[in-house]
Amino acid sequence: NLAFLRRLAPLGRKVVAGFGISTRAQVEALAPHVHAAVVGSAFIREIRSRGADGLYAAVRAKMQALAAP
Repeated sequence: NLAFLRRLAPLGRKVVAGFGISTRAQVEALAPHVHAAVVGSAFIREIRSRGADGLYAAVRAKMQALAAP
């Protein structure tokens, strides 16, 4: 919840968010409010959909899709 993250800002602490993040739009929405976005399940889905042979390519493609241009 972005309102919660805005309330944390004055504390000056590092904030990491990570549940349910799977798209670049979600990362961009969080970026002004957190120091890092943790994307786990989205990588697991990519790996499962491409199989073990495409592990590196799956993770790299998802990272590029989530990263800022």
